[in-house]
Amino acid sequence: MRFLSTDWLAQVRNALAEDATFAEAAKDASFRMSIVAEDAPPWAGDLTIVLEAGRIELEEGSTGKPDAVGKAAYTDWLAILRHELHPRDAVLTGKLRGSGPLTVLRHYRVIDTALDVLRTVPCDE
Repeated sequence: MRFLSTDWLAQVRNALAEDATFAEAAKDASFRMSIVAEDAPPWAGDLTIVLEAGRIELEEGSTGKPDAVGKAAYTDWLAILRHELHPRDAVLTGKLRGSGPLTVLRHYRVIDTALDVLRTVPCDE
């Protein structure tokens, strides 16, 4: 399955909805975060994560006014997903840039838990 494709997003939605650890981490969180994949293949689009009092929506594209934005090359996002690149190292090397660092820090546990769930969805490119 291709990372950031429509099929991948559908599986991620289901995985997040069924994960009790994520539900517990997200129960009091509310924020909107855009994930921008630069130099992405044609099937991969940007993603907006909307978390509202524990309910998560994944919207294709950059929608609404985000509280935080993460920008990185498609290959770097894929490396982060595969545990080949730690998000902290990506920030320190300038591979991951964006805005809203206080939102990210405030919701680090939720984001980290969501990443763990995303990593359970098979992804070959």
